[in-house]
Amino acid sequence: QGVFSVAISTVLFPAIARMVSRGDLRGVGETVTQGVRQIFFMLLPASAFLMVLAVPVTRLVFERGNFGPDSTSLSAAALFTFTLGLVFNGASLLVIRAFFSLQMPWEPTRISALGLALNAVLDAAFYGPLGTAGIPLATSITSFVTFVLLLRALQRHVPGVSFVDMVDGFAWSTGGALCLALLSWTTWRVVD
Repeated sequence: QGVFSVAISTVLFPAIARMVSRGDLRGVGETVTQGVRQIFFMLLPASAFLMVLAVPVTRLVFERGNFGPDSTSLSAAALFTFTLGLVFNGASLLVIRAFFSLQMPWEPTRISALGLALNAVLDAAFYGPLGTAGIPLATSITSFVTFVLLLRALQRHVPGVSFVDMVDGFAWSTGGALCLALLSWTTWRVVD
């Protein structure tokens, strides 16, 4: 997320700010739409890779000393459920920067406060039945809900934000991510 969505958001932020200063709100909406599609394109394959290879990646990076197979299993389950919302969390960064360009920082702040409350409720609901994996699952669901709320709020202020184009980009990127997931899983099975 730091490599891809932060980079895309950082590059697009000055362009969005210039469009706002020129009064080109349609351009802002189109730029945000294309930026979110780019984030989907970059983060969905990364998420698919981590979902499929959560156990071997966790084992490779962490399993040594007191961090044994049981710890790997718990951490891999948490990583899997966290990756479900990774793309929405990353895309939210760009939408939040669009609000900052519009000099409307309180709109995403209110939505984030709502997300914080939702996350706390979901944490309490999921921790009991799912254990450790329930906490990042709650975060993933909250990331999706806040992303949708942020987009709806931005759409009220900025024309040109296209849900249809974003869903199209999500679908195409998901197709590519599924191919990567299958290739990754197959390679792991052969190598392991």
